[in-house]
Amino acid sequence: MFLKHMFIILFSRFKEMKMNAIIKEVALYVFFVACLCIVSYSHRDPTSFAFRETMYNSFVAGVHGGKKNFLSVRSAGALSSGTVT
Repeated sequence: MFLKHMFIILFSRFKEMKMNAIIKEVALYVFFVACLCIVSYSHRDPTSFAFRETMYNSFVAGVHGGKKNFLSVRSAGALSSGTVT
């Protein structure tokens, strides 16, 4: 009877220690993600959207003087021969 009661107490203490370790790990992870969000938000480049749009329009969409846009090319042969399929 005494051993059974002692085993139950030790088992519940072990579960409590595991629970505390998991809670600490989750809290540390949330703190890390919050710090990561703060740092990444504060180091944004205000011209990055305009740069990405210009590069997309120049190279992919062919807006600035391209004979055909990159999205209309279906094969490597069509890109080199100048025909769009």
